[in-house]
Amino acid sequence: MSRRLGMLCATGLIWAGAAGAAFGAEAPPPCGKPLPAVVATVEEDQIPRSALLVRLKTQGLDACRQALDEAIRAALVRREAEAYRLGVTPAEVRIAVDEFRKGFASDEALTRFLAEREAGEADVERMIEDRVLLKAIDERQINSWVFADSLQEDYFSQHRADLAKDRVKAAHILVPTRQEAERIVGEMKTKDRTFADFAGYYSVDAKTRDRGGDLGWIERGTMPKPFDDAAFAAEVGVVGPPVQSSLGWHLIKVEDRKRGADQTLDDHRARVIRLLREEEWGLQRDEWWSELRGQAHIRIAPELAPAAGVVHAE
Repeated sequence: MSRRLGMLCATGLIWAGAAGAAFGAEAPPPCGKPLPAVVATVEEDQIPRSALLVRLKTQGLDACRQALDEAIRAALVRREAEAYRLGVTPAEVRIAVDEFRKGFASDEALTRFLAEREAGEADVERMIEDRVLLKAIDERQINSWVFADSLQEDYFSQHRADLAKDRVKAAHILVPTRQEAERIVGEMKTKDRTFADFAGYYSVDAKTRDRGGDLGWIERGTMPKPFDDAAFAAEVGVVGPPVQSSLGWHLIKVEDRKRGADQTLDDHRARVIRLLREEEWGLQRDEWWSELRGQAHIRIAPELAPAAGVVHAE
């Protein structure tokens, strides 16, 4: 087993355990009928049976068609990625692998998962890379849309209640106990150091420690309630008393605040553009996929009853 898939053994797909019994040696074929070694081809690219089964979440012909559709899309994505000169980095794949492994309980669970699907490490790694590529294609398409200022203004006006909420720009220091938080407050009164200095030295929040505890702009209702209540009641520039949340004890410093009623499109322009792009791509996605699929020569094994316009494999 490769080192990368060896890491997967700590955990794995959520549905692997449930599917184990269904795909056992004594169970009927997962698609209701035996499948050929090659279930489809996209141009000259063959899709093996294992590439379908490794994507399968439940039994039944409909589930197998859905898994095959995902495998066909993956083959189309690889072609588009080459045309667009898109690729995936090892770091992106590692992140996806980490997500994949969260469903497996043990090395044995992964081994059983692969055996039940007649799959190997290469099938799993290819599936993960395909999914990362699919996200890259989605992102490319989303970012291809451009919207006039007037459309951005209209969108902001229509969705102002959801977008323009009270916000504070805050930083925090997170420590495990109230006693430690109170000791730091005492040090702040006697030592000539900035809040960022104390955060960098004491905070256990690895995500913000190296930037002085900076949390950026926070909308009301997005943080744990004790933190949220304290931050939105705090005086700008003043470090409040320790506040407890499920994460530990916080010292909070609010550096600025902005009421929702005072916010403009410029405060939310990047988010508005992103939302507009996602909506537009959501409307265009199915048509784009249908066109892409229609342009490709796809042959599907007759056992999987192809969709209209797709040629049966002989």
